[in-house]
Amino acid sequence: LAYGVIQKFLLSALTFGSRVPAGLFIPSLTVGSMFGTLVGISVHAIARSYPEFFLFRDCTSSTYCAAGSVYAIVGAASVLAGVTQVSVSLAVIMLELTDQLNLLLPLMITILLAKMVTNFFGTPSIYDSYVHMKRYPYLEPGAIIENDLADAKRIMSKKVICIPATGTTIGQLEELYKATKTFGFPVVEDLERKQLVGYLARIELKVALQTAMRHPGVNTNTPVEFQKDY
Repeated sequence: LAYGVIQKFLLSALTFGSRVPAGLFIPSLTVGSMFGTLVGISVHAIARSYPEFFLFRDCTSSTYCAAGSVYAIVGAASVLAGVTQVSVSLAVIMLELTDQLNLLLPLMITILLAKMVTNFFGTPSIYDSYVHMKRYPYLEPGAIIENDLADAKRIMSKKVICIPATGTTIGQLEELYKATKTFGFPVVEDLERKQLVGYLARIELKVALQTAMRHPGVNTNTPVEFQKDY
């Protein structure tokens, strides 16, 4: 069991970091259950060797005081709670898997202890760690971002290239697409008042131009009109 715990832990860490779809839920349960069984066997041996010890004095048998299945379930819950930092929902899942309400108290104590240990060391869950490691765009709940350069005027473009809702042609839009590299264009009623009608992304403009040029009778002089999408 000790060898299985070490081997399964190392293989789970290897597969999770290699982007192989091997999962994390079941491996965590497996590692925890094997380790819990190992602890249960050890406690069982101690109970048989020292039956007069105060922890085992009221036991009718060593099996009753050290049931390996209970240690396996509690160990699986503790490891999974430490890895994922899930508390209440994990206790409900373990109760549904075992259908043993008498395990509610040891499960809750174990899960809370695992949660307290991870919070004490400041260790995030494996999923949060993976998000930060891969630098995925993720905003944590309650996060406060302070940045002196976060004013909108510092990142705004002063010379915005707009497209009038009427009065343009296919050829003019093609020239605008080729001459600019912006990600999108505001669509306005006219270029003087610039009352916003909508927004046209660059990729949408490209697809629309390619689709329009496939129709017979459409050429670079064909007028284009934009309408509001209610």
